[in-house]
Amino acid sequence: MPVETFTLTLSATPQRLGSATSRRSYLEMVVNSGTAYIGGDSVTSSDGIPYTSADDPFIVYSWWPGDPSPGESFFVVGSGTVRGMEITG
Repeated sequence: MPVETFTLTLSATPQRLGSATSRRSYLEMVVNSGTAYIGGDSVTSSDGIPYTSADDPFIVYSWWPGDPSPGESFFVVGSGTVRGMEITG
């Protein structure tokens, strides 16, 4: 299964977590510094779910046909940096 790693510098503009197009995937993200807010493609810091380096990793599985892969579904804004990986199959 292909593994993609990523590092994002956060801003007020939503960025996609990962970039997989597979329908079967595993996505994991951790915050290096600052605060990340996770949500949909129009997420903002006031309506996203906050994550910091003190939190457990953000992990999403997608293993059934027709379900959007995590890399297509989750976006992040904030300040600082996040890193992660996505495994697709």
